[in-house]
Amino acid sequence: MDLPKASEGGDTNAPMSEQEKKKLRNRLSQRAFRRRQAECMRELQSRVRADQRPESERVEALQKENRMLRQQLVDLQSNMSRMMATMQSLNDSVTKTLDSTAQGDEAPSSQADMVAVERVKHRPTSDQQPLDLNSFDLTTTGLEAPMGQTGCLESAAETNGTWFDLVNPAGTSPLYSQIPNIWSHEYQMGMQPYLAAVSATEQSRMVLGKHYPCTNSPFSDHIQLLQHMLKNKLDASGSIQSVYQPVLMVLSMFNSMTRPDVMAWYAKTRFFHIIDLTAWQLYPSSSTFEKLHPRYRPIKAQLENAHPLIIDWIPFPSVRDRLIQLHSANPHIDQIFCDAVTGYVVEALMSDLVLGAEPVQVYVRVTDLINTMASDTADNDETVAVLPAPDVATLFSSPAYARAAFNKLNMDRGAGYYKIDPAFFEKYPELYDQASELTAAGTPLKPTFQKILTYPKPLSHSTVETYRSFIDFSLDAINMITQSPEYLDMPSQTTTRMPSYSFMDDYSEGAHPALLKALVSSNTTQEIGYGNDTYCELARQRIRRHLGRDNVGIFFVPSGTSANAISIAACLRPHEAVIAASSGHIVTRETGAVEASGHKIINVAPHQGKLTPMVIERALKDNWHFPHMAKPRLVYISNATEIGTIYTRDELAAIKKVCEQNELILFLDGARIGTALASKANDMTLSDILELTDIFWIGGTKNGALLGEAVVVKDPRLASEFEFYVKQHGSLLAKGRVIGAQFAELFAEDLYFELARQANVAAETLSRGIAAAGFTVSAATETNQVFAALPLGLIKVLQDHFTFYVWERYGDDEAVIRLLTTWATDTEQVDRFVEMVHQWK
Repeated sequence: MDLPKASEGGDTNAPMSEQEKKKLRNRLSQRAFRRRQAECMRELQSRVRADQRPESERVEALQKENRMLRQQLVDLQSNMSRMMATMQSLNDSVTKTLDSTAQGDEAPSSQADMVAVERVKHRPTSDQQPLDLNSFDLTTTGLEAPMGQTGCLESAAETNGTWFDLVNPAGTSPLYSQIPNIWSHEYQMGMQPYLAAVSATEQSRMVLGKHYPCTNSPFSDHIQLLQHMLKNKLDASGSIQSVYQPVLMVLSMFNSMTRPDVMAWYAKTRFFHIIDLTAWQLYPSSSTFEKLHPRYRPIKAQLENAHPLIIDWIPFPSVRDRLIQLHSANPHIDQIFCDAVTGYVVEALMSDLVLGAEPVQVYVRVTDLINTMASDTADNDETVAVLPAPDVATLFSSPAYARAAFNKLNMDRGAGYYKIDPAFFEKYPELYDQASELTAAGTPLKPTFQKILTYPKPLSHSTVETYRSFIDFSLDAINMITQSPEYLDMPSQTTTRMPSYSFMDDYSEGAHPALLKALVSSNTTQEIGYGNDTYCELARQRIRRHLGRDNVGIFFVPSGTSANAISIAACLRPHEAVIAASSGHIVTRETGAVEASGHKIINVAPHQGKLTPMVIERALKDNWHFPHMAKPRLVYISNATEIGTIYTRDELAAIKKVCEQNELILFLDGARIGTALASKANDMTLSDILELTDIFWIGGTKNGALLGEAVVVKDPRLASEFEFYVKQHGSLLAKGRVIGAQFAELFAEDLYFELARQANVAAETLSRGIAAAGFTVSAATETNQVFAALPLGLIKVLQDHFTFYVWERYGDDEAVIRLLTTWATDTEQVDRFVEMVHQWK
């Protein structure tokens, strides 16, 4: 199509032809005729009804009708007055624009501008509906003004009584929402209009006397305000060790206040990724960036362009990019976000979900299952159903079946595992990226009714004050309690309170908040004792789901030493011995607990903290003189090892082969199995560990729990007797649910491995920073342990601010230190440690 010439720009104002005028008259005549006909019918019906009623009722009806008509006349007069003011202001605005451009009127400055003009001029006539002046009155039509504008404009209307209440922060009229295609993403919703709107908003905020953001995205306004308040408070207090807990607290408060109907979503899917994202936005650094899930890491468009913050919460980079380019200024951006989140789906085979169904690929919305789970008013989360469901209706009506499907499809692992319902791209085709694999394939499996998540209302003065009061009270209360003399003088505090930040171990932290919540919830019920309660049983079911097997025994014990001592005692007869690395925990850190039960430990030299088939075979050759020597029967290994290294699948398979050839039991200490399986160097899963060992345990104490470990026994005969050994060693807790509730929460979703990943990220940051300063990292940092050789002078300086373990002397003037990180390690303290290392001279 040829571009229009500048001289043709006036054609849009050409008078109507006679044919067009004739059509217009005909339409108006037909409309008037239909109106008169309808009025005549209404009058006749009224007369019929009136003749059948008593005189008193007719008089009362007429009086009521008069009152209603009078009220309508009053409303009409008010609307006409406002309309006259509006039209006058529009006229003044156009006059001012014409005056300012009269001297230098030129054609569109670029080809893109001319194409935009061409699109507007040549839109199909079917899209250009007549402009009904009555639609300008937003209160009588029921139509809403563009989001983010109504709250900003009402007060001005009340105080000034002028047309200013019809001008939004961008300097345009909200009445534009009634003009067809005016908010098309092809016209004025991209990055440049957004910048203009934000700039104008600053001016309007001053005029309106508002001290909080008011843009096209109320959702983003809330986020921006909360981030601003929280950062100011954290910077002012200075004593908060970690930013993640305050962020979690504030985001929870925000969703509870503004969107209580979506709390079921967050309760099931969590929003740990959003917490990490917010923490990075508040305090951008390498350590906070490393914690970001890859899908949430910012793209170029996010870093270079101003945009509504809510876009950052979408875990699909290509969608974020197109939203920023095409919808930044869209008054309905919050609705798009809610549509996107509602459209999160997971693919599956229908035969896995519905009994008797064909194995065809389907996809299920996360919100559909969560809504069904939330409908369980009896709060029976422990109710278990076994898939497949009898039918589709049951799947979406039974909380138990919905919960089973939710867990089977791994929906609890967060948005990083989701795809998008194709229906979302049908509604917003401009956001579709053909090169991406985000769109789900298959047939939708859905209930009759699908709920859409909501977004918050625009900010108000009362909401702002509530936010400020909550943040001030929460953080001030924490500081006041922890710094008060009464608190410091308490004996329980003076004996345990550390003067500096600790990298000493990975059990100095308390429990993760989700586990504490689970414990509090379990505190309100009566349960059977000694591990037979519903929480322990639920935990066993969830651990077995991760293992991929239902026929294994799982036993909860309170500590790592008890897990090792009980397991070895259950596996061995008194004359049998254990082969273990000389650095192993049972050798160096358990006060001879294994020997106390009558079993000899055969020490062998490890390679990078690990046993190898060669050293195991050497131990067998050195301990052959039976019955005069203890008989090697069990091989003890740790994953991760005591120096933080991990076994690969091939290495573990090789050890397993040697054990089978020599009738040895392979026992794995899993105190840090979470960080091992979450390591970037790892190539195994829990099911692989189960396959390649005979008995192992999963550590909770060092990965988010208050206490507790879970021993996994594969041999059915040993499992049937194992509980007796637990009791004999004083580790069969009467209130076993204290451990069961924690493990049920850790393995309900991906929380166990997510916490381990966070610990590994912090250790990797420490290791990389120390190496960059020119110092030696003496063992590969594969998990949450860092071993570094540092000068004794630097170690002394660091000990003034941090506590850590001095592992061994290294030469005359150096020593190897061990640094341990956890899920709760403060990234600011990590950065501070690295900075002090770099500043050492």
